[in-house]
Amino acid sequence: MPFDKPKLSELLNESDVEQKLVLPFLLAEKPYGLGIASESIITKRNVRKFVIDKGAKQKSYFPDYLIVKTNLPLLIIEAKERGADLDEAFREARLYAAEMNAMFPAKLNPLGRVIAVNGDHLFAGYHDQAKPHLILSYADIDAYSDKLSALYDFLGSDALENECVRLSALIKPERYWKPRRLVGGASVQSDVVGNNSFGATISADLAHVFNPVRRADGAYVAREGYVPSIRRDRYVEPIDQVMRASTPGFYADAKLINTGDPSEISRTLSAPRQLEHQVLLIIGGAGAGKTTFIDRLQEVTLSKEVRDRTVWVHINMNTAPISNTEIYNYLRREIVSGLRAAYPELDFEKFDTLQSVYSVEANRFRKGLGKLLEGDPERYNAELYKTLKEADADLHSKAICHCSHFGTERNKLVVLVLDNCDKRTLDEQLLMFEAAQWVQTEFRALVVLPLRDETYDNFREKPPLDTALIVLVRPRRSPGSRMKSPKTHLSICSACASPKHGPHTKSQRPPPME
Repeated sequence: MPFDKPKLSELLNESDVEQKLVLPFLLAEKPYGLGIASESIITKRNVRKFVIDKGAKQKSYFPDYLIVKTNLPLLIIEAKERGADLDEAFREARLYAAEMNAMFPAKLNPLGRVIAVNGDHLFAGYHDQAKPHLILSYADIDAYSDKLSALYDFLGSDALENECVRLSALIKPERYWKPRRLVGGASVQSDVVGNNSFGATISADLAHVFNPVRRADGAYVAREGYVPSIRRDRYVEPIDQVMRASTPGFYADAKLINTGDPSEISRTLSAPRQLEHQVLLIIGGAGAGKTTFIDRLQEVTLSKEVRDRTVWVHINMNTAPISNTEIYNYLRREIVSGLRAAYPELDFEKFDTLQSVYSVEANRFRKGLGKLLEGDPERYNAELYKTLKEADADLHSKAICHCSHFGTERNKLVVLVLDNCDKRTLDEQLLMFEAAQWVQTEFRALVVLPLRDETYDNFREKPPLDTALIVLVRPRRSPGSRMKSPKTHLSICSACASPKHGPHTKSQRPPPME
């Protein structure tokens, strides 16, 4: 930043010289000043005092500023009022530097440069030389002055950085010791602690609880992993108030839900037709429990009636390929396998099952070209076989038919949960959201997408997050009730309704991605 040098008439006392001239000059970038970072400037309040001089002149002294880098003092600045004796100020600063250097090993002397200034003149030199190396007048403190350039080369930020590097090399130890080599003799140093068999056993036995990978393990934790605690319960509301007061504005205005009896979500999920082709954002910090909240919601807190009218498919996005050309086929395959896994009683190799799944394609054939073949059963069946085989071979058509059959045709809502996508990097999270938008457009399902709060906060006004229509919700426990569900601090953004944008109509959905 440029240095706006004060007028001499403004420097009425020593404090004016310190605050109006010296400090701005230290901070100003080259060529206006010395370019020293503010965190390297130590003021009087934090500078150590030393007793300097001898006899009647002996006194307790500390300078106005001390420049420190990596805990090494490098430059001392003494400011005086206008007209003060700078020779004496320079001598006092040198004496202080000598006392400071005496605290370090012999021949190190880190505090090697000294400045004394009174507004009219500036003395700069070495700590062990009586005469200043450079003398600048008030007029010389100018960006076009050769003397100011010489002063910067002598003790500017670059010169101090080089000096710091030189000193660091001097104090760097020539040899290093391992901590165990400093303890006991050879027998103690060679002793090896045995493996913690208990820790290894419990880590292996409980890995499915603390880091569930299988869908069944996550559902088990959601159902069984929470214990009521009245003692803990009394702290929930005060903590919640503090957290809500410190969250962004759109959190504070959010509607609340009760995870023990989520009537708001239950009512929303009870209207499956309105939720098809929508995206639900679960927003929260890393480790806030977004995935566990979804599991708990599905397995415990939603009513049986709502659970019976929904089909949940969890897709682990940790294993998804990070490629625009591969991620969509991955999602198609996972949708098909997830829906089939939701109906283990069905045999998907049987003709009746396949005909039901691809009923839309079969009915289109019967109503159309199949009419011409009703009198020839053999050709009719051959053409129907081709129709069903093509639908089964085309991965996109296959996924659409599965969503339609297990959702719309059974009067159920297919819920596609893209788990763990918030564990990715920022660019990968945004790619996951683009993929979620594509799934939203192509399939008759509700897409649930966990997203980190910082990602949403930083990019909600930019593509692709700016296309989400949101209503913010935060789960909470009902006041006075026992803890029946996890206290989860996160936000749920639903694309189905928004006071800002209105209903999410078909025309507002993003177009299919190529």
